[in-house]
Amino acid sequence: MSAQSSEYAPAAGGASFSISDGRFRRACREMDLAAHLEQALIIREREIVTDDWAADSVRVASIAERVRSTWSGAKNTSQIQYYYFGEDGEPLLLLTKPVNAALLTLAARSTMAVSRLRRYADELTGRLLNNGNGPARPAGHEGAAKDGRAASDSAYAIAWRPVEPIPPAMRSSIREGVQRLARENGCHPSFVGVASDHVHLVLNCPSHRSSSWAAFAFKNGIEKEIWRRYDTTVSLWRKGYLANPSTEPLAGEELLVYLGSSI
Repeated sequence: MSAQSSEYAPAAGGASFSISDGRFRRACREMDLAAHLEQALIIREREIVTDDWAADSVRVASIAERVRSTWSGAKNTSQIQYYYFGEDGEPLLLLTKPVNAALLTLAARSTMAVSRLRRYADELTGRLLNNGNGPARPAGHEGAAKDGRAASDSAYAIAWRPVEPIPPAMRSSIREGVQRLARENGCHPSFVGVASDHVHLVLNCPSHRSSSWAAFAFKNGIEKEIWRRYDTTVSLWRKGYLANPSTEPLAGEELLVYLGSSI
């Protein structure tokens, strides 16, 4: 498949070219990513290129399908999400970003700091685009925030708690509801985390939208979505929410304090 036929946008300001499998795997080895990550993937339309270490074909295919189905198509940005592989397994933290005519995806344990995962992704991207010469700032990023948002956008990290633990079967419905509400309101979710005891989002919203608007719109909108889907009117969420102006998910300690607090 040629790079020109791919659905994934090439790097801004640069010529589109196909990153060779060998270059990708060599860069992963040089960075010793096997010691830090669960998986590294290059995802094309009909092809998946994996790293050299312990590639579980079922998990690789599952991650790739998840990325393809949730990718927003936004240029010069990255997407972060939790992904549950299996019913009872620990969630993986996935970071995906476009690299020329493909999507680069790194999978890490959910305990890894997002900022650290971003550094791995940025360095690996630089090596892939510069033939092993290290990270580089792609052309066309001037005037943009580091995650690709327009400088006039507002970004918020938001979390809220359920009345009862969220069952695994309902979590995908919540994620779908986030994506739908984002499209309807001109927002972009760069992180969507749904666990049994909380919902955690990072939303890039139009500049005139406040954090209180974002929390109300998504918290209540998702509840109504679940009501319609499951034919119920049971209150899903506890009162209140946690919201900070941020392009990054809430720090683990801050989130734990909130989840452990009383109503």
